[in-house]
Amino acid sequence: MTRLEFRQIEQKPGMYSCRTSGSTGTAVVVQKYYQQFINLLNHQELLDRWHGWDLRAKTLKVFPACAEVNSENNLTCSNEYISGEWEQLMSFPSLFPVDLLKFKKVISYGEAWTGIGIDVYSSEEFGFIAIQCPYNKEVLHIMDNLKIVFTDEGMKISDLTHPYLRDYEIGDYAEERKCDCSLNLPAMSHVQGRLRGRIRLPDGTMKYPILGLYQYMGIERFQVFQESLTKLRLHYTGQLPYEAISTLRKSLGYNFEVKVVKGDFKEGKREDFICEM
Repeated sequence: MTRLEFRQIEQKPGMYSCRTSGSTGTAVVVQKYYQQFINLLNHQELLDRWHGWDLRAKTLKVFPACAEVNSENNLTCSNEYISGEWEQLMSFPSLFPVDLLKFKKVISYGEAWTGIGIDVYSSEEFGFIAIQCPYNKEVLHIMDNLKIVFTDEGMKISDLTHPYLRDYEIGDYAEERKCDCSLNLPAMSHVQGRLRGRIRLPDGTMKYPILGLYQYMGIERFQVFQESLTKLRLHYTGQLPYEAISTLRKSLGYNFEVKVVKGDFKEGKREDFICEM
């Protein structure tokens, strides 16, 4: 099932849902059923049991799509690292601070593994997908509610407790692995090729690009290419609202020259941003 096919499923009223675009640039709304919340609680407990991750510890989660800093209980979310007396850190490796030794625990997620911290593979659609083995850091164990088919075109994931998430093309790549530990769970490699592009600004800085285009459901798919320090190329299918270009510029913090192209996406893994410089 592709994201476009998943978007055609009629949503039931009155249910909690989340919105995501993942690495494909195709926005979807995913409804959460009761069992998904149970799965999340079970997998958080599993993370604590395997790696000593403490839900009571003061934790910072660096999440690029986070619109603003927000805190709930012991967890603070931000789209960039902020200083504080943090005990635990969850972050993309490219957004790690220089000094990681001050944290009791570090979770690395969302990119190709660097060997730093505990690797957790997750998504808005599925929650926890796989967690690094506590005995063998070379593999991740797949959660027991999921079935993954590994193909040359990427992983197809089925949540056996969700009525619609079957053979879902997540857009990420990994390989099946064997693990000789006693956990008796299927295993996979660390996710390959998830290192997301960083945009280069004219002042020399680089940052994770928050594009701001996921809010427009009329856009079926998009890719943004950086041609130079001042020029971007926006490829899309569907309906592109007039205000989308100004939203893109505002989200990136610079008045880029933007060329618009209908379709003609880069083959292979569907990154939503690619720096061609």
